[in-house]
Amino acid sequence: MLALATGGLGWSPETFWRSTWLELEAAIEGRTGKRSKDIITHERAAEIARHHPPTKSIR
Repeated sequence: MLALATGGLGWSPETFWRSTWLELEAAIEGRTGKRSKDIITHERAAEIARHHPPTKSIR
């Protein structure tokens, strides 16, 4: 998703990491005309989230 956001959407990595899932979905749909469910399923997103749980910020 980071590659899609920084490449296809032209976002900076900081913009990607600060965005919400809904913002990312809206940007994808606006750019491609496809809903994110056509690109990644909610099940796949949940699977990715399980393997990459939130971590404490280094800030």
